[in-house]
Amino acid sequence: MGIDLGTTNTCIAVLEGGRPEVIPNAEGGRTTPSVVAVTNAGDILVGQAARRQAVTNPKRTYHSVKRLIGRKFDDVKDSKYSYDLAEGAQGNVEIAGAVRNVTPVEISAQILKAARGYAEEYWGEECEAAVITCPAYFDDAQRAATQDAARVAGLNVLRLVNEPTSAALAYGWEKGKDGTLVVYDWGGGTFDCSVLDCSGGVVQVRATRGDSTLGGNDIDEKLMAVLAENFYRVHGIEIGDDAVALQRLREAAETAKIELSSASETEVMLPFLAADDTGPKHLQMTLPRSRFEGLFVELLDQTLAACRAALDDAGLTPSDINETLLVGGSTKIPLVQQKVEEFFGQAPRKGINADEAVALGAALQAGIVEGEIDDVLLLDVLPLSLGIGEGERFASILRRNTTVPTFRTESFSTVRDFQSSVLIRVYQGDHAYVAENRLIGTFRLENLPPARAGQVRVEVQFNVDENGLLQVTARDARTRKEQTLVIRDSMRLSDTEIEKFGVQLDEEF
Repeated sequence: MGIDLGTTNTCIAVLEGGRPEVIPNAEGGRTTPSVVAVTNAGDILVGQAARRQAVTNPKRTYHSVKRLIGRKFDDVKDSKYSYDLAEGAQGNVEIAGAVRNVTPVEISAQILKAARGYAEEYWGEECEAAVITCPAYFDDAQRAATQDAARVAGLNVLRLVNEPTSAALAYGWEKGKDGTLVVYDWGGGTFDCSVLDCSGGVVQVRATRGDSTLGGNDIDEKLMAVLAENFYRVHGIEIGDDAVALQRLREAAETAKIELSSASETEVMLPFLAADDTGPKHLQMTLPRSRFEGLFVELLDQTLAACRAALDDAGLTPSDINETLLVGGSTKIPLVQQKVEEFFGQAPRKGINADEAVALGAALQAGIVEGEIDDVLLLDVLPLSLGIGEGERFASILRRNTTVPTFRTESFSTVRDFQSSVLIRVYQGDHAYVAENRLIGTFRLENLPPARAGQVRVEVQFNVDENGLLQVTARDARTRKEQTLVIRDSMRLSDTEIEKFGVQLDEEF
């Protein structure tokens, strides 16, 4: 299976007769909303069923958790229009009679378990092996947490593959087509731009840039603010923290965004949105496309800036690109298509449904891993540099856009006389100062031989596998004593925890 675990929607595909095909969900849809809900009765709903009851059960309905997976709450921008992004996605809920904390890993596992169920219903047999996609700009912690969610759902992860790379496969660039292409991937929660070289069946990523917190949800949020402002101006009532009203605003904003992709204006009507002493109040507003476009043009400019940076990293200009591929729901907006065409000087290719391209490519990648497709070599890269902290400075060991899998060893010396241990702090990012990068984890190499400062050499090896996941080993060059990094803040689960969560997934949540 190839599974695109999306912020807004999830899609699953398989190979049939050598061609990737999307598997429909239980309701016949080709994509499934990435929404999970816990009802008052303790039942678990996934997909459309969860989305339909969101207005009446907003604080126990979880969506957009992909933006939280493998991250801390402090890393996620706060907004009163996205209360469940920072609160509901990891809140205390009563499940099977017990109140406990629900994590983004568990919620994502529910979505993946549902996807697995659709495949098993389709094939009539058990399905476990899957290629899971993730944004190219996901860091190590986010990739590890995504893999954990799949393991909790009972999936054997053949490989994690970057979404833009997967989309390039779906567009047929694995079939001997030669050229340099750009994948512009703007989905519900994330943005990626990847530059790829394709030659003789080898698909190699040259550079990637992006933002794991920039997506269609941000456009929805700006629309919600406009609707709330209009309601206040007409009725003098602030929406505030009314969870039900906010959920209705969110759904209205998303509907308006979709309608304005094909219409010049749309009418937003929300009856009984609030009430005061004079009675119920309704929201009614005409929203022209021109005003809608003005709301998110700054976000659009950010995506184009990332495209420019990716081209710079690859040493290319827009005129060097043979083809531009559009992926993700946000690319259906006409202004996005227009600006991308202006930037690259050519009309982007849109031959595949933007919501399905990533899953179709993931199914092809599954065929490559399993040996059903043997004439393609896929080479991906690191999205961010990896290194260690030396005081306030960041010492890069593996630089971004290095082809994976890869490894590199660097030697460092002790800084104090008779130093008996060293603390290794591993960071991911591209800033000169460690404080501006993300701390992945720390570990200590102890029992170093007594010696003067600088006389003990410590070798630090960074090893990144084909999934982009990191292992760091530090060893004393003289005694060969070593210690391996255990990432503590990435929500990486042990086998025991995976088993425990898997049981809870089946029996409780």
